Amino acid sequence: MALNLLLHKKNDIKNDNLIVLIHGLGASDNTWKQDGISWIDLFLTDDTFKNVDVAEITYDTFHLANGLLALMGIKKLKLGKFKSFSVGKGPFTTIETLARELKREIDSKKIKQYKNVLLIGHSMGGLVAIRYILEELEHNQTHNVKGMISLATPYNGSSFALYNQLIKSINKHAQIPSLEPNSSFLDETIRLWQKHLETINLDFKFFFGTEDTIVPENSAIPHIVRSKWTGGIPLPGDHSGILKVENHSSISYRHVSEAVNEIFERDIVLKKK
Repeated sequence: MALNLLLHKKNDIKNDNLIVLIHGLGASDNTWKQDGISWIDLFLTDDTFKNVDVAEITYDTFHLANGLLALMGIKKLKLGKFKSFSVGKGPFTTIETLARELKREIDSKKIKQYKNVLLIGHSMGGLVAIRYILEELEHNQTHNVKGMISLATPYNGSSFALYNQLIKSINKHAQIPSLEPNSSFLDETIRLWQKHLETINLDFKFFFGTEDTIVPENSAIPHIVRSKWTGGIPLPGDHSGILKVENHSSISYRHVSEAVNEIFERDIVLKKK
């Protein structure tokens, strides 16, 4: 399934600001909604926000996991004593493809009407977001994205646990090959980031889970950040637990929503100068 964008609005009023949520290997409805509590609903009912709508990105995570494993050089997964799965033999997709499809959606007429767009990516969704931003900069494209918030995104390499999660996304019975993931995609992403570091006029916020064994702090804060002490923001919980919220007062929601407001307000201040 190709990447798709679903727009959520509180009312028919034309708003200037848009939050775009991009999930990782988990399905969108499992990422942004847990135990009946939805991040989308919390954003739309948050009185601290002004003129904000929310968009939700969806795509087939099986196709992404298949494509990533193929990129790592993995050709087959054993599914048991007599069964195997051929990796990379369609349909599959890559983060680069998803980034191009994200561009298609952000360039669409319904999204172009927003003056300020903020991307929020969880896990692999953060890699889709940053790759889109960097490719736009590399090709001198104009866009309305003002910032990005990443939640447990693996910028600095894949842990064994993340590798395991990729494989289980293909088939829960698959055995883990004794191969190390190839990081060429991450190397290229960081190279582009460093190239445009001095000219990027966007605000970034990097969050990590204090109990995350899939994407630990060292990977969730990219190497381009000078200080882990000031560059990363801890949230309670593991890789998916950081997204579990109960209301507007939940720790994770409170700090992410504050970051959202900071980015949107920063753009207003810059325009006034």
